[in-house]
Amino acid sequence: MNILLLQPKFINSEVSFPLGLAYLASSLKASRHKVFALDCAFCDFDRIEDLIKLEKIELIAISSHSYNYKNALHLSRKIKSLFSIPIVFGGPHCTIFPEATIKEPTVDFVIVGGGESIITKLAESLEQNNSLEDIPSLHYKDKKGNVLRNDVPSPTDTLTDLAFPDRTVFPLKSYYGVNSRYQPYAPIITSRGCIHDCKYCPSRKLWKNWRARSTKNIVDEIEEIKKSGINEFHIEDDNFLADHERVGDICSEIIKRKLKIHWQCTNGIYPEDLDPKLLEKMSKSGCYRIALGIESLNKTLLATLNRNLDLGKIKKIINTANQHSIEVVGYFFLGLPGENLGSITHTIHQSKKLKLSFSIFSIFHVIPGSELFESRKDQFDYAKMIQNEISFCEVPIQTLKKLKNYAYFSNLQNPRFYTYLLRSLLSPKNIRNILLKFKQHGLC
Repeated sequence: MNILLLQPKFINSEVSFPLGLAYLASSLKASRHKVFALDCAFCDFDRIEDLIKLEKIELIAISSHSYNYKNALHLSRKIKSLFSIPIVFGGPHCTIFPEATIKEPTVDFVIVGGGESIITKLAESLEQNNSLEDIPSLHYKDKKGNVLRNDVPSPTDTLTDLAFPDRTVFPLKSYYGVNSRYQPYAPIITSRGCIHDCKYCPSRKLWKNWRARSTKNIVDEIEEIKKSGINEFHIEDDNFLADHERVGDICSEIIKRKLKIHWQCTNGIYPEDLDPKLLEKMSKSGCYRIALGIESLNKTLLATLNRNLDLGKIKKIINTANQHSIEVVGYFFLGLPGENLGSITHTIHQSKKLKLSFSIFSIFHVIPGSELFESRKDQFDYAKMIQNEISFCEVPIQTLKKLKNYAYFSNLQNPRFYTYLLRSLLSPKNIRNILLKFKQHGLC
């Protein structure tokens, strides 16, 4: 079967490698399907239309996050206006809202959760005109348009059994990371899910439980990617450090194989999970930056969201990381439920004292699938929430935006920020590569 994988544009113009679709590509190719892929950040609809005609596409899979769901639906509607090709939706948004997604007239199937094995079973069933009722985690419609739903089992497969994501269907070197020292970079996941239950995070609903790949499997993938000329890796796990021993083993294996790589943890690490003693080994294996999900410096406020705050440990992590030449980026929310102007300004001012390399401030928004979302989903305009136009505390949204600008401006008072800037954003190689990518894709 000829299958097209599509990554819709994000509303915030984010351009990142579609790792989930790359996993689907590997699974489909292993089942001898012919796979094509397009990222709509780099092409217009005419390119999609031409490829559908030229390659006689028989099934289209569209990945959807909440922040590109509107664009995903727009894409499916345009396709259905010209072709009668079945369309399957998957990704985080569809896992959270499968019933609403399958009711869309231009969506024929919805996959809930990890879709590697499910999409291959779906393609096989469509190709052989078999029943769909035995395919788990699938929502679909019968010939009369009635919505049918198959049970969603708990994940039993191991991540180590999955084929490495196919990084050729979406050309990896077309993607750029403005916070990377060494372009291009490869995103990688070593686990799925999280052991924590923070009220503002949907991870537990998306993945049910935490599962990890084997050390050998992870480092084999890194070694394979390195052979293609890529030396920087971004760990994108929800909870990379859930198991200290596992992370130590990964570092040891990288060192043992003498892999000269550079890597960073781009998702916010839960500070409670990081043993400062591990930082030396992480540094020796090539780690040069970690991001801490500090969120707020108000302990009482965080406790209401099922988050701990051990300021002493955070300071120890930062100091130890600096000793081993690891940059530390801090992630902070402004406008958490229950916040006021005083607590927000406290977080901004106290963050300056933490010796972070850089601080990233975001206006808090409720993420679909989180406990907060479920408890408040009838209380706000969902479209405005996605656009970051709603305040969830007593401080008005326009004031929050001004505070965010002020918070970012405070980075200029941090001497470590200039080292961070020169090593990454303003390094000659980085600027040259980013400009080349912009030019390549007609963005400048």
